[in-house]
Amino acid sequence: SKALNKTVEAMTLALDSLNATVRDLSDMVFDWCSIRKRSMYEGARAWQDRLYSSSYNVTLSVLIDGKTDTGGWGSGSTSTRSHWIQESFVRSTIADTVYIGGGNIPIWGTAQSHKPVELWIFKEDSRAWTTVKTLPALSGGDIYKHSFPRQSSRFWRLYNTNGWSATTEFRLEDSVPCS
Repeated sequence: SKALNKTVEAMTLALDSLNATVRDLSDMVFDWCSIRKRSMYEGARAWQDRLYSSSYNVTLSVLIDGKTDTGGWGSGSTSTRSHWIQESFVRSTIADTVYIGGGNIPIWGTAQSHKPVELWIFKEDSRAWTTVKTLPALSGGDIYKHSFPRQSSRFWRLYNTNGWSATTEFRLEDSVPCS
């Protein structure tokens, strides 16, 4: 009976220790998830096609700040050439949501609307750009949320082939909660 009690005590201590370890690991997974979501843009850059690069000098920080009165990018199809803005990440980034919107673009004034644009990703296996979603024409100086099937890529573009387009926000997000 004494041996049994000692065995039960030892097993209880081991179980308590195991439960504490599981809680610690659970906290670490949650922290890793938070860090991954916060650091998705660390080291990332924004690029734009050369036609407008000297006019806008868009930085990533103003495209992902959630404001409609900072920075901005605009494109026009006064020629047969199409225009784009790109976010390049250090590693593949998973997203299923994009935020875009109008607002104040310093050299244009208020950008209240834009024509439809396509959200593209670069597929490294096929070495080609693929359309993820065609985003509708928008009006008003608000930021709009668009969902699409979850994708992973290092390179994401807004691509305009049809008329004038402008945005002060181009922010990606993965809405899937960490588990």
